[in-house]
Amino acid sequence: MRRILVLKGGGVRGILQLSALEILEKHYNKKICEIFDLIVGTSVGSITGGILATGRYDMAKYYDLFVRYIPRIFKRRRGLGLFHPIYKRENFYKMWDDLFGEYKPLMKDCKTKFLCTSVDLCDFRTHYFKSWDEKDGTLDLKEAIARSFAAPYYFGPVVDRANKSVYVDGGAGDSNTPLNIAYAESINQGWYRSRVEFTVLGTGVVDYSSTFEKAQNINLYRQMMAFLNPREGGLARIQSTINQISHMEIIAKAESLISFNYYDVEIGPEYSGIDRTEHIQAYKAFGNILAAKVDKDLSEIEDLIPMV
Repeated sequence: MRRILVLKGGGVRGILQLSALEILEKHYNKKICEIFDLIVGTSVGSITGGILATGRYDMAKYYDLFVRYIPRIFKRRRGLGLFHPIYKRENFYKMWDDLFGEYKPLMKDCKTKFLCTSVDLCDFRTHYFKSWDEKDGTLDLKEAIARSFAAPYYFGPVVDRANKSVYVDGGAGDSNTPLNIAYAESINQGWYRSRVEFTVLGTGVVDYSSTFEKAQNINLYRQMMAFLNPREGGLARIQSTINQISHMEIIAKAESLISFNYYDVEIGPEYSGIDRTEHIQAYKAFGNILAAKVDKDLSEIEDLIPMV
């Protein structure tokens, strides 16, 4: 069996994924990079996915490091952010140097296949940085991840003058939940000939549905805000996740060799946004709920395996 892990973007809400990853490591008694044949991440999902793909840290250690460093990464600059991003990417680089010291891993140094997403503003296409690709493999892993979490307004673009590209957050396109590319890569790798298990870990779902009475009378301003939805990255990004999940559920029903596990938890609108560090404790609690779902499913699978 091949296993593929997909880690959604979501800023500080990436905390929600950590307890579930701990459960997976305890269940298999292996590091995440040993459990999964491919890790695919966007934005904060690329930070977690990329660091775990190096095999440098197990989840118990990484959880503590993430919670300690994430408030530093989201330490706001002075000013309103009208002329520069409101957070410094250098805070991430400082975390990286503290975690890896003199070791400067390239993409190709990952212990399992790792892919992260970023949108190039020069051609408005999503680029998929792949650790096993000949060119991408020589890229500094830290820089590939930085391109994936380069959210406009928050951290700003990463300018690649050598290749004349300007990269912004992978979640700015349709890959905040990069499930489609994970499925496509399973085919590219030839894994469709064997069993493939996809596991998607989300970062909280906010219910923005409305009653018919409210929707039919929505004014122009609220129509525009519903479309832009700044805290969640826009209506298109929300729809993209919903559509990709529903498509994979259909594929898994039709293809006996494919299994699909999607884990997320509904959070209130007061917990939306990507930089709400004041809600870290709440996100940890939501993460425990998500982890309980993973633990339950793993226990049920064990019960189905006959004793030898």
